[in-house]
Amino acid sequence: MRPDPTEQAVQLAREGRLFDAAVRLRSIVEANPRNVAAWKWLAYSTSDVREALRAAHAVLHLDPSDEWAWQSLPFYQEQARAAGLSPAPPAEHIIIHPKPARKSANGSCLLQFMIVIALVSAFALIGVTANRIDLSGLRQVIVSTIAAPTPTEAARAITLTSTPTVQFSLEANTPPHVEETSKVEYYAVRAGDEAGIQKILYNGGPQIDGARDHSIALTEYKLWVTWEMGQSLSACEIRDIVVHLDIKFTYPKWEPPVTPPNAKLQSEWDRFFSHVVQHEEHHAQIARECAGTLAESLQKFDAGAICTNAQGTLDQVVDGIYAACEQQQKDFDAAEGRTSFPLP
Repeated sequence: MRPDPTEQAVQLAREGRLFDAAVRLRSIVEANPRNVAAWKWLAYSTSDVREALRAAHAVLHLDPSDEWAWQSLPFYQEQARAAGLSPAPPAEHIIIHPKPARKSANGSCLLQFMIVIALVSAFALIGVTANRIDLSGLRQVIVSTIAAPTPTEAARAITLTSTPTVQFSLEANTPPHVEETSKVEYYAVRAGDEAGIQKILYNGGPQIDGARDHSIALTEYKLWVTWEMGQSLSACEIRDIVVHLDIKFTYPKWEPPVTPPNAKLQSEWDRFFSHVVQHEEHHAQIARECAGTLAESLQKFDAGAICTNAQGTLDQVVDGIYAACEQQQKDFDAAEGRTSFPLP
């Protein structure tokens, strides 16, 4: 197993070889600007107050709740003032947007504010109900396996030198948009006459969770939202918003026991099936319009000053759109949600 580069650099710092440690840590954060442990030890190891201040801000932006950052940052700010520098980071260094949380080989600390709101509804041609699964507020925190320098260790003398600065690499922001997936499933209608087809359609079709009645056909859709959230000292910023729409159709599939089937029965089935598909596609179109409305609303969403407060405001936005969407689906089924085989 290869030695962990961050652990090697930390060991150098603990042995007092601060210059060598800082050189290695600069390379590490340049390659992976989300390595929290490396940023902390760079702040400790460097002799450049500007670099130390920048590193402390990087930790705070990656994890707004990090105690080390809040305890150490005042010291580095005071060092910057004593050197005649601004205690604030450069504007282009204000926000780091965390990628989806993952544990890297060097045990770095990554904080993800990934908000996932899942709304699941099912609409059937017969026996309409709806249910909701709410997975909002998912927050994942992966803790570093490398201990940070203590505030006492951080508060050592720093002199102003001309060591290289570190630039953050920020990817382009993707405007809010909808990504849709869909699939179709069938259940078999194995009957050779009208009565047999009716029996299976009315008693053997899909069921909505928790419902006793069977449906002739079923449209299920799930809306869920993902984004990346970054905290600066003055504001919360959300970017790369994606509204995911997953649609699943369940239709009857006639499998006549004889070939060719009765011509009149085949004609009635074709007309009936076309009507069923048209009805369920309308449910899907309502869901697509709701997803588009949600994306437009999130484009205008104001996360406020603190990222931890954004969830409640987000819930209000999504709840309102979801309620309106559910009502549209129910209104459509109230007017068009009953049918029979063969069609009148």
